[in-house]
Amino acid sequence: MLAELFTWELGWAAGVVTLAAVVRGFSGFGSALILTPALSMIYAPEIAVPLVIVVEAALSVQMLPLGWKAAEHRQVAFLSVMAVIAIPFGTWALIAVDPTMLRWVISIGILLFLLALLAGWRRKGEATRFGIAVTGVLAGLMNGAAGIPGPPVLLYYLGGGTTAKQLRANVILFFFVLDCATLPWMAIQGLITVRILLIAALLLPTAVLGVFAGVRLFPLASERLFRLIAFGIIGAVAVVSLPIG
Repeated sequence: MLAELFTWELGWAAGVVTLAAVVRGFSGFGSALILTPALSMIYAPEIAVPLVIVVEAALSVQMLPLGWKAAEHRQVAFLSVMAVIAIPFGTWALIAVDPTMLRWVISIGILLFLLALLAGWRRKGEATRFGIAVTGVLAGLMNGAAGIPGPPVLLYYLGGGTTAKQLRANVILFFFVLDCATLPWMAIQGLITVRILLIAALLLPTAVLGVFAGVRLFPLASERLFRLIAFGIIGAVAVVSLPIG
């Protein structure tokens, strides 16, 4: 079986994973934006979607030491718990609500919050327990409904005085917890096969190198540049999620 996996698809996937890993290593997020559409064009959906989850989990494990050092552990723990609780409700919305309308609501909501931040809106004071709870619920709902939990968390932190280093550490730890909750669930459903694990293992070296490069790039960016890149990634998520085409 292993020899059969060395195809042109694996070569393309290696390039995609490398790029996604560089982005993840630099910003702490954004890799799924690259992985999901690209791997879906390379492999069949039943392989691509679980493969994205496995690769994302591998990236999270590699990034965890960086996030653990600087993250606000109690805050991220509360955020993660609220997100995990809300995921089933997002999944229900995916089934019960018209998918086209759901994608429009999610995309437009992200764009409106992003435009508010670009226009200069900022929340006053430090992150509150209520604000974190609402952010966690929104992240969980979006993860269950569309597989994109990041925007609410990023927009909340970007709307305050959180530094690039702190934001990056918090989202690294947050995504690690979410991956730990998602991966076993997919495995129980039988979506994680031996073939997918073998492909992920073959792609792992490129992921390691990509994260290494991204981590080295992070100190070179100013606070302003990091925020601009974060805004760009969030905007790209919203645009890609639009039900057009």
